[in-house]
Amino acid sequence: MRFGIYEADLEAGELRKSGRKINLQEQPFQVLAQLLAHPGKLVTREELQKRIWPADTFVDFDLGLNTTIKKIRAALGDSADSPKFIETLPKRGYRFIYPMEEITSSEPSATPNGSMGMISADSIPAPVIPETNQTTPAVPTKGHYRLWLASGILVTISLLAGFSLIRQHDRIRQNPARHPIQSAANDRFENHGTRDPAALASYEKGMALLQTYDMPQQYDKAIESFEQAIKADPSYAAAYGELSVAEWKKFDVTRQDQLEVKAEVDCNRSRDLDDQQPAAFICQGVIHQARGNFERALSNFSTAIGIASHSPNAGRDRAAAYRGHGMAYRGLGRTQEAKEDFLQAIQAVPGDWRSHSILAKLYFDNAEYDEAIQQNLEVIKITPANSKPFSDMGSSYMFKGQWKEAVAAFKKAIELRPTSGEAHNNLAYCRLYARDFEEAIAAFQEAVKLDSGNYVVYGNLARAYSWKGQTELATGNYLHAIQLAESKRSQHEDQDAILMLAVYHAMLGHKDDADNYLRLAEQKQANHHELAFWLGVVNLKLGNQAKALAWLKQAHELGYSSAEINATLELDSLRANPEFLQIVSAAKPNVNRRSQ
Repeated sequence: MRFGIYEADLEAGELRKSGRKINLQEQPFQVLAQLLAHPGKLVTREELQKRIWPADTFVDFDLGLNTTIKKIRAALGDSADSPKFIETLPKRGYRFIYPMEEITSSEPSATPNGSMGMISADSIPAPVIPETNQTTPAVPTKGHYRLWLASGILVTISLLAGFSLIRQHDRIRQNPARHPIQSAANDRFENHGTRDPAALASYEKGMALLQTYDMPQQYDKAIESFEQAIKADPSYAAAYGELSVAEWKKFDVTRQDQLEVKAEVDCNRSRDLDDQQPAAFICQGVIHQARGNFERALSNFSTAIGIASHSPNAGRDRAAAYRGHGMAYRGLGRTQEAKEDFLQAIQAVPGDWRSHSILAKLYFDNAEYDEAIQQNLEVIKITPANSKPFSDMGSSYMFKGQWKEAVAAFKKAIELRPTSGEAHNNLAYCRLYARDFEEAIAAFQEAVKLDSGNYVVYGNLARAYSWKGQTELATGNYLHAIQLAESKRSQHEDQDAILMLAVYHAMLGHKDDADNYLRLAEQKQANHHELAFWLGVVNLKLGNQAKALAWLKQAHELGYSSAEINATLELDSLRANPEFLQIVSAAKPNVNRRSQ
């Protein structure tokens, strides 16, 4: 099928642009093929699910389809806002809208400059991230021939695209005696994955930038440094891996679709160039973990841990791998194993503040606030100008009911980083709980200025306006928060957005909408402390006091702060209720929040 400068070979499963193959994985290609098979007609989400997604992936279907459509649009240079090829019909499905023509196998596919069959580096699609320790392949079997094809013509590609350095690098690795290294410095470069001093210098600069606090300001600089390292040495596998991590971190903040695709391509390239570099497996783990594939991420990070001992930067690589391994355990609800991994990361590099910070977050989520505060104090010792530990420590103080200490910590965070919307938002929370509504509104307004796309800060501002009696302003901000949360949910399947949509609709008295989102939230976040807390708030707002008390009791049993339950203004009507008083006066339960 031909549409504009693009051709889709449905039999081979390949997409070409002006005759050159472009990267599109198996599942996105199958979705594109379904749309091409029904030009100009709606293809529903249900039809795509039935034809392409196995029955046992229903829970992840919405997220999977949204991601798949983004990859197709990225490959075609298309836009969801101004579609040229694929039109979205909200909540229904998609339609291919560009004129098409069918071409026969006898017609040659024109390549640039009118040549036929010219092989170039761009014509080889990047393989999907390989899986390890799995009983089923990550992609349908049909796509595996591409990997065979890529390896079968590697020498030709090297000659035509200037990749001879890759082959030379591999020969040196296999038989160093054939190419004796002239100095200790060169030996260090070679063992690290490059013999080029400029490449190593750029790589180390990028690594330093990734460790800089108050990200994501440094992401662009880190990406630039890793790209410079690759420019100096195109076979630098570790640089490709770290470039992928930096791109994914930026994608996580900006949600720019092209970054998601590029991060995956660069990670694949890292593994292709050298499968003995920890960075190649760490980037795979980062991507799988972000997509909720925690078991796969565990396997990737385990491999990275195993080979990191042979790395010139064994401590740094092991610390990164253990942090990722621990985060994967957290995603699986295995908090004790996560804690042990984070302690291993600290032992590997005691001076890396990120390991202490991530352990502090684990303690905080487990309602171990004193331990969280202690870890944040360790972060402050290492990076005293870092605003994050002060902000995180303030949250622990707040959940302990130590409002004075919380305010002081948040103010220090703002002093160090005036542009921190999170710190302003948390300071406003303290003001709100103290029922200082004027101060709370001012602080929430500052947070909105700094983070205008965040539905949470608009929802919090609406709460403050509501309690000050400014109903019209409260309603307007709740509606704006709903609009932002809906957008976030539809694009990225944000589970927190689903829960907060229930809260905002309940605050506006939209009972049916609140009930619908509550049911969705329960499916997504079963037995989670924050879900239970907000279910209590919403049920009370909807007039279900018995249910509200039951959920609040469960929230406390799961480890939710009794100080915050007691400070929540929306629960004022329960102040004289004996059951509520028992909940807020009970000792903190010694439970593991995530393992329930």
